[in-house]
Amino acid sequence: MKEMNRKNGVRRPSRFTLIELLVVIAIIAILASMLLPSLHKARLRAYTSKCKGNMKNLVSGIQFYASDYKDQMPCHGGRATVDGDYNSTWWMWQLRNHYGSGDKIFACPGNVVRPVTTLENFVPGLGWIGDSQRMDSGRTNYSINGLLSMQKKWNRNGNSGKVSKFDIPSRSIMVLEYHVPTFVDGTKKYNSSLSRYGAEFNLRDHQNTGSNFAMADGHLETLSFGANPRGLVFAPLESWLRPVEDYWRPLWISGPPN
Repeated sequence: MKEMNRKNGVRRPSRFTLIELLVVIAIIAILASMLLPSLHKARLRAYTSKCKGNMKNLVSGIQFYASDYKDQMPCHGGRATVDGDYNSTWWMWQLRNHYGSGDKIFACPGNVVRPVTTLENFVPGLGWIGDSQRMDSGRTNYSINGLLSMQKKWNRNGNSGKVSKFDIPSRSIMVLEYHVPTFVDGTKKYNSSLSRYGAEFNLRDHQNTGSNFAMADGHLETLSFGANPRGLVFAPLESWLRPVEDYWRPLWISGPPN
């Protein structure tokens, strides 16, 4: 751009030409297109870290509960005739009411959940205050692994919800990101929480950037689809693992859920 020009003997600042303006706009657009994906990925990583902090708090609460109740995990059958075992939020309310898990712990900022903000006394990811047994399917961000519970129909009488009986605690998933509060669906059905397979309100994998898992020994891992170097499983006992059964095999199983 020329700094000055003369007209009628008076020096005036020159203006941008149309071409110069278009060049500047194009450069800004190119820079924005380069930066926005990086900013988006950074935001997702921050959400994933926040989510791991939530899950760490939940696992600590479960461990504190077990230490107070003779090694028994906080599990509950829910209203079996109405909602089924999978909709029981009883374990969440135990942690909230007695073990210091604040309301924000149950909501993950990086995962889709059906909004219920207009309803009175509703805690996102937890449910309605005063109803400590159920949550509508698709509204929770976190789920306890029902295969670790005391219920005989899920645990094959092998561990009865006793943490000390788990013989693979560093590989056994205790808390996961899922759309019902108690996970009893099996490994293949877990695919319904993944962006490549699931319905929108079921997605719990941070826009396909990774899913968080909290192990029975207290440590957390973030896995992308297809990566499972340590062979994480939902089963708490080595003897339960059956390569031909969808409930017991390690993550992941390719293909959409059954």
